[in-house]
Amino acid sequence: MKGYKLLIPFALAALFGISVYMAMNANVEEQQKYMQYLEAARSYRSQGILVDAEKNYKMALGENPSFALYMEIGEFYQESVQNELVREWADVMLKEFPKQAGAYEFALNHYTAQCDYAMCFRIYDTFGKRGLASEAVDNLMKEIKYTFFFRDQYEDVGVFSGGLCAVRSNGLWGYVGEDGSKIITQKYSAAGPFFGEVAPVTDQEGGMYYIDTAGNKKLSVDGIANLSALGPFYNELLSACSDGVWNFYDREGNLLFGGYEDCSAMGNGYGAVNRDGKWGLIDGAGKEVIPLTHEGIVMDEKGVACRNDRVFLVDGYGYYLADCQGNLISQTRYDDARLFYDGTYAAVKSGDKWGFIDKDGNTVLEPAYEDARSFSGGMAAVRYGGKWGLIDSGFEMAVAPQFDEVRDVNGLGCVFVREGEHWMLLKFYRNNH
Repeated sequence: MKGYKLLIPFALAALFGISVYMAMNANVEEQQKYMQYLEAARSYRSQGILVDAEKNYKMALGENPSFALYMEIGEFYQESVQNELVREWADVMLKEFPKQAGAYEFALNHYTAQCDYAMCFRIYDTFGKRGLASEAVDNLMKEIKYTFFFRDQYEDVGVFSGGLCAVRSNGLWGYVGEDGSKIITQKYSAAGPFFGEVAPVTDQEGGMYYIDTAGNKKLSVDGIANLSALGPFYNELLSACSDGVWNFYDREGNLLFGGYEDCSAMGNGYGAVNRDGKWGLIDGAGKEVIPLTHEGIVMDEKGVACRNDRVFLVDGYGYYLADCQGNLISQTRYDDARLFYDGTYAAVKSGDKWGFIDKDGNTVLEPAYEDARSFSGGMAAVRYGGKWGLIDSGFEMAVAPQFDEVRDVNGLGCVFVREGEHWMLLKFYRNNH
């Protein structure tokens, strides 16, 4: 019995050695098969025999499913211009190798070539969410960063405010959301911007009132006699023109103060008003905070004159930057100016060219454009060579000048542009995919 016990370790060792030998031999055979299939695939590929090349590639993949081989097969599909197979293979690679940056680079190269930019940005989102990094992938995305598409056509458009923009088709106005989706039916003869939750409209019978963001009548102004124009309702104040005079009222239509020849919206706590041909600024109680002694005050398309505690006032020497109490911010005079849209840069004109300044009056871009709008949504519309385009916050051209007119970019990276008689909503894929 003891002899048998002594033999067992030797037997086990022998069996282990045999198994190792067999495994090594099997690996060698598998490697040989892999190389045979791979060499055959490459040979058929060089001869343009695509079916046999694909067959042998797949057999090689069965022997050794490496990322390098997946990439080679993908390149084979690209080379043979089999776009549908390239797309399917890109999807397979992303599924099989979710942590390989090369798989994303392969997929992005394909979808970029197919101009499927929405898919590119979806893939890039996944790439970022998985915490991956690749200079090659980032460079690919830089090339398509400002690709865009269009949505719908309109005869005229207003300005985005409160997440909505008035649009006109067939002579009637309605509203769309920031992504261009129709929110309020086009049925008004006039439509103003939303402030807070309401906007002034005029119906087809000439009735004036305020609607909410669902298009429901929200606020009546029937108590104001001889009404000819209606301004925004904001911070419990509305402005209206009656008998040629602009006044401010509460929501019940009670007169609070007024007697102006013209006025802006009461936005951000202040409103620009005109009396006897001179402009100044008042607060929500009607108190003058900037005397009515100025030739003008710059207002934007929403009818706002003060934003980020900044106004542009006009005197006999030009346009200058001040705070909302009238204190001078900069001594520099401009030939024209546009109000700050956000806290970044405002467009100003010197001579016959437009540039940009910050809220402290510092020049951030010397005048270089034929016209310009202030920055909004990280971009600014500029006109060059008679056409409008868009620059980014680094003052690089994002969209080459090609449009007849451009509005301000909204929070979803969309902007209305005009070509000929039609306005269209330009949507950047990076924000809308």
